[in-house]
Amino acid sequence: MLLGCVMEAEIYAIWGQRSAIPVSWSDARAEPDPKEQFFDGLLRKEDRLASDGGRTRLMKDSLGSGWGGLSTACPELQQLTADLRVVLQR
Repeated sequence: MLLGCVMEAEIYAIWGQRSAIPVSWSDARAEPDPKEQFFDGLLRKEDRLASDGGRTRLMKDSLGSGWGGLSTACPELQQLTADLRVVLQR
């Protein structure tokens, strides 16, 4: 069984900052270039100098309420969670 997600990682990183993006969450998820349209605008000067390009800071915000909050907002993460449960129960 192959497990994974197709969405760009940056969409998960902006979940914690979704109130700062100018479109609805569903529109942000539908955007073909979320990194360029939303993620880059959320970066701070120090993020741009960091080796991870700010992803760690933004992901900490996204996971601030735990995996459940982020996975609730992203159906592919809900499916990944369900798939992992099946695999781990084997």
